[in-house]
Amino acid sequence: MSRAFVKEGDGAEADEPLRRAPRIQPCYITRRGYDAARAAHEALLHEVGGRKLDEVPLDARDAFRQQSLRLQELTALLQETVPVDPPSGPVAEVRFGATVSLLEPDGRRFELRLVGEDEAAPEQGLLNWRSPLGQRLLGARVGDEVEWQRAASVLILEVLAVRYD
Repeated sequence: MSRAFVKEGDGAEADEPLRRAPRIQPCYITRRGYDAARAAHEALLHEVGGRKLDEVPLDARDAFRQQSLRLQELTALLQETVPVDPPSGPVAEVRFGATVSLLEPDGRRFELRLVGEDEAAPEQGLLNWRSPLGQRLLGARVGDEVEWQRAASVLILEVLAVRYD
């Protein structure tokens, strides 16, 4: 029988976690994101830290593995990121950590906050500062227009407000 269609392992363990791509350095994170990651890390450390898999009941081992992996991810995040505090005074231009109010040509308004790659969640308005739109927004001021290259067209967005939380 031909072995052409038989999947053979590459020697990796089934439980071995997928490795994330290395973070681009410097890897910034907002102070809010860093504090949330640190709190989650401390909670998981309290729950998982020091325990071994064979000490965990069989029916709880999958959850324990997931918690252990998340603890490793958070440990790496806290070691590899640089927390950035919001500016202490008013800043007129868009920088890392800014919340930007934007106006689309059709009159719709929306807000985005420029955050680090580990915090990005576009569906929640958290935009990676290294993304194409994030890069276009950096340095913009209220009243500026920013071109956002999309798949089928270019969208012109007007900066309505810039604030730092």
